[in-house]
Amino acid sequence: MQNKFTLTLAQNSFLAKKNIVALIHSISRLENVNTTFPQTQTIVGGALNNFSFTETHYVGFQAA
Repeated sequence: MQNKFTLTLAQNSFLAKKNIVALIHSISRLENVNTTFPQTQTIVGGALNNFSFTETHYVGFQAA
């Protein structure tokens, strides 16, 4: 029987990149962090490169 759940390295990388923002957002919501999915995308995507880590942390991850 062939293992139909085996992924190549390229497929595995694609799947991880595709789902990383959703996973981070889900975990942050579980920890009661008040961010939206677009905010999480912005932070993970590196659009806030001009800010320090502390400023990025303050902007995106304030608890409710």
